[in-house]
Amino acid sequence: MFSDSGFGPPPFFNLVFGLILVVFAYIIISNIVEWSRNQASDVHMRNVRVVAKRTSVHGDHAHTTYYATFEFLDDGARLELRVPAKQFGLMAEGDLGILNYQGTQFNAFELTRNEGIHR
Repeated sequence: MFSDSGFGPPPFFNLVFGLILVVFAYIIISNIVEWSRNQASDVHMRNVRVVAKRTSVHGDHAHTTYYATFEFLDDGARLELRVPAKQFGLMAEGDLGILNYQGTQFNAFELTRNEGIHR
């Protein structure tokens, strides 16, 4: 069960510990790469409609991530972004507004009152 010398952790422990370190390093590096790409992207402000909202709960309700799907009014394309909880609570499906985003980063959503556009 223990190494040949009788001292130190078993080899399986070292393998599991190493695997955990690799996973944490991958998560950290992935987040840094995404942040860097977002910072290098242009800031966009476009007229949108909120077409869907969803949540993702992780770890027995310990952490909830909020998402909103926006439909661009000019071309009908859609984009799902992670949004802060406060903003998530202030928007409803069907809302029209101006989306401010940078790459995959949500910056703001300003609700508008467009007379000519129906929900």
